[in-house]
Amino acid sequence: MADEKKEVGYTRIFELNDASKASVVVNVGGSGSSKTHSIAQLIIKKLITENKKKIGVCRKTFPALRVTAMDQILTLLKE
Repeated sequence: MADEKKEVGYTRIFELNDASKASVVVNVGGSGSSKTHSIAQLIIKKLITENKKKIGVCRKTFPALRVTAMDQILTLLKE
């Protein structure tokens, strides 16, 4: 159902990034530290709730971006 709402959990990384007032935020951490998932959630939140927003997501190569950040954002949007 399109109107059905789903509870979404979030991490401390999401909270820290969401609370940041900096114009540029760099997240560094090991594999499995939930950076991609938490930042994907934040990107979706900001795109839905804020006007005139530009968000850049970078990786060294496009294939690396596609299999991580881009895939995570699309997966969360489908959920």
